[in-house]
Amino acid sequence: MLFLHSTFNDAEALRRALYEYRFVDRTRDGSQYWLLDQR
Repeated sequence: MLFLHSTFNDAEALRRALYEYRFVDRTRDGSQYWLLDQR
């Protein structure tokens, strides 16, 4: 996922990947993100 940001400089793609792989969750409108507990 860091590859996406460093290679394409695309913060939106990085956020989308973090959400899709369930590392973060977000508000319905995408204005806030937070880390999910990875236990």
